[in-house]
Amino acid sequence: PELRCREIPKGLQYLQVDTLNPADTNTLVTNYYQAGPGNIREHVILELVSTIMDEPVFDTLRTQEQLGYSVYNNLRNTFGVLGLSITVNTQATKYTADHVDQRIEAFIKTFVKEHLTEEKVADAIKSVSKQKLRADVTMEEEVSRNWNEILSVEYLFNRYEKDVAVLNDISLEDIKEYFCPLMVDGEKCRKFSVQVLGAKEKNEEAVDTDQDFKLNTLKLREESIEDMDKFRDSLKIHPVLYIIE
Repeated sequence: PELRCREIPKGLQYLQVDTLNPADTNTLVTNYYQAGPGNIREHVILELVSTIMDEPVFDTLRTQEQLGYSVYNNLRNTFGVLGLSITVNTQATKYTADHVDQRIEAFIKTFVKEHLTEEKVADAIKSVSKQKLRADVTMEEEVSRNWNEILSVEYLFNRYEKDVAVLNDISLEDIKEYFCPLMVDGEKCRKFSVQVLGAKEKNEEAVDTDQDFKLNTLKLREESIEDMDKFRDSLKIHPVLYIIE
């Protein structure tokens, strides 16, 4: 079957649920910023942004602010709909999900000012181009690369060559023009924050793993989603999309 992605509405959406294990203090926050249907050029722009962001997002949120032991960003390609996400795994005994969300947003603003520079964009272009131009070392690599094209029904077996051709034509201003409405401009961005809230106090009592688990959605802010099924059904569905040009 052909799979399609739903469109996140403009503005802020929060899905907040309690942990299923009352003995677990882990809180997980993933902020997803949806761009929309993409093409090769836009995918390459986000790939550059993700590459530039890898080091500072970890250094800022993990090393400096010590929000959690696991911090990372991801380029998202969901059946042709592009986006970026930042994930932080923290402890409910140390920080609230709301605090982590605020620090992610603060990092994004700092990232634009301090890390989206001509020098770093040039370095990222060289790094990504080198990676894409590298010949497949093993048969497994070649098969995996081509098989992914078959699975996605896109069949763009020279994708890397097309990516590199686009890379050489991307400027810092191109990146900012695409990136800022995605993650910085509150009126234009489509943000979906998924937060699994850990136990605020450690509970050493064993959890019955045979019980039927049910998600407990929370209404902690105005933008919180209380009925996930109702929210999902209200969303516009994108057509079938392929990133082939």
